[in-house]
Amino acid sequence: MKTTRVAAHIPPAKREEAIFEIVNQLNRGSQLIDSIEEQERVADLNLIAARRAKSSTAYDSALRYLKAGRALLTEATWDHNYELIFAIEYLIAECELLTAEKAAAENRMTRLAERARSRHDFCVATRLRLTLYTTLDRCDRCAEVFVDWLRRDGTIWSIHPTRGDVMQEYERIWALLGDRTIEELIDLPRITDSDVLDTLDVFTEIMTPSQLFDENLSSLVLCRMVTLSLDHGNCDAPCFAYVWVWHQMRR
Repeated sequence: MKTTRVAAHIPPAKREEAIFEIVNQLNRGSQLIDSIEEQERVADLNLIAARRAKSSTAYDSALRYLKAGRALLTEATWDHNYELIFAIEYLIAECELLTAEKAAAENRMTRLAERARSRHDFCVATRLRLTLYTTLDRCDRCAEVFVDWLRRDGTIWSIHPTRGDVMQEYERIWALLGDRTIEELIDLPRITDSDVLDTLDVFTEIMTPSQLFDENLSSLVLCRMVTLSLDHGNCDAPCFAYVWVWHQMRR
């Protein structure tokens, strides 16, 4: 069964538009696909279809495509086509969360965090776990996941920092600010370092649960977001952290 022939008859510009028809036909005969290369090609097409369905908020449909694609992959896929299987597993977890299959989502997200090969993948898996535990009102679990993520990144924090920890980071803000005025910070360059952007994304996700869990942890998170911005430049993420610190400075 040559899946490439099916797609080849459709112009590239219209291929994605016809993705559902293509994938529905291929999935009906998926048991006939015995080539690993072809299985992965069909899994990839299911991933494309799932993304289209998810963007239309058709989460159940997206899950069906994703599970059909995942069924074509084996554990060995983690070794030779990591990007494909991680993308499918991540989107399954996201759709499970969106369809309230939270126990399944939690198990899958935990495995994803363990399987992540790159820092970026570990960050996106961590963000999704934080989103899940926030919806479950498990702020304690959010704090644990967050400090574990920090630890794997080389930073050791307690889930219950001291006031001294906060003040140390607060003083670092002043040291980095130097003789610049607050108004001058708008001229900082845009952050382009993907690692820093990933870090700020995780910090943004922990903000709400940390505020409900531990005041010092929340304050430390906000201060660190500001120091990261002062060190590396501006992006959307630290805006509310700047506002918080500005209010603290005016007290």
